[in-house]
Amino acid sequence: MSSVRVRRVGFTLVELLVVITIIGILIALLLPAVQAAREAARRMQCTNQLKQLGLAAHSYAAANRVFPPACIVGTVSSVVGSYDGWSAGTMTGSHGTSWMLRILPYMELDTLFKAWNFTDKDTCVLNNGIVPVPSGYSKSHPASLDIKAFYCPSRRTGLRSGVDTNLVVPNSTGWSGGGNDYGGCAGRVRWVDTVLNTANAPTYDYKGDALASSLTSADSFAKRKGVFCWANEASGFQSLVDGASNTIFAGELQRITSVSTTTYNSSTGPQLSWDGWPVGSISSLFSTGIVYNSGGDTSSTESKGPLINNGMRGSPGSDHPGVCNFCFGDGSVRSLNATMDGSTFSLLGSMADRIPVQPPN
Repeated sequence: MSSVRVRRVGFTLVELLVVITIIGILIALLLPAVQAAREAARRMQCTNQLKQLGLAAHSYAAANRVFPPACIVGTVSSVVGSYDGWSAGTMTGSHGTSWMLRILPYMELDTLFKAWNFTDKDTCVLNNGIVPVPSGYSKSHPASLDIKAFYCPSRRTGLRSGVDTNLVVPNSTGWSGGGNDYGGCAGRVRWVDTVLNTANAPTYDYKGDALASSLTSADSFAKRKGVFCWANEASGFQSLVDGASNTIFAGELQRITSVSTTTYNSSTGPQLSWDGWPVGSISSLFSTGIVYNSGGDTSSTESKGPLINNGMRGSPGSDHPGVCNFCFGDGSVRSLNATMDGSTFSLLGSMADRIPVQPPN
């Protein structure tokens, strides 16, 4: 009898290790490209959402001849400390609501807008709502409802459990929705979490400004104002004296979720961000000048710090690598470098300073 030797065909251990190594290298090379492509898509979506905010505000202006006010409150001089109108209303209409509430009908969110009670004396953000809830809404508080277009997809698609729990909306109510990542430009003002009027106007702007000689305290507050600066008052297209294409209209907000203190100074850091699209103040506004709270540090060193992603609430910021998206008065959206020249960025926030500054290409 003859024997037939059968040869087994397969990979040796060394060959398998080589193949696995090659696959690992290819994945390592491909993964950054995939992540970059995904981030590019998210940034494009963010850009489109800001574009829609701008178009909605333009539609509001076309119907009302002015843009919506930064917020609606009772008496401007009496709301220091509760400017946002979050927890209390003092008279009919003093609900402290933001400009973002006003543009809902122009974003195909008319039903949500109609769910808001504008007449009750306690129509503050926290207590507002109509019971029974309009068809299609499961909660009695309109302010707690998520609006997808108000969230930057690179940061979040809603309030993040265990991350955003210290921000105003969930901390005060336990709500799981109602946040926002976009806000209107208040101008190059010192702060946006207190009353924005002439009596409380800052006496200086961004101290690192190369054009500081043009920005002295002798200038009127009107030169520092942005599109969304005045409580109970509105700006129109005619207010954009510096040109619509040269004036920041809206943009991305920082979301500072964890700090060691509640008061900003040079050694301990900033305050927590506030959250909530209907809340009319620092939750839905930002400044293009360095921002402090009333007890903040005002040294020249601090005043020359960054203006984007600077860790101070009330300043703009983004989770896009190296850039932050802004909508301008003409409806265009631009991605500005987070480390761009502070002088230029500061001046882009004001709409009538008559200092010719154009956004970088």
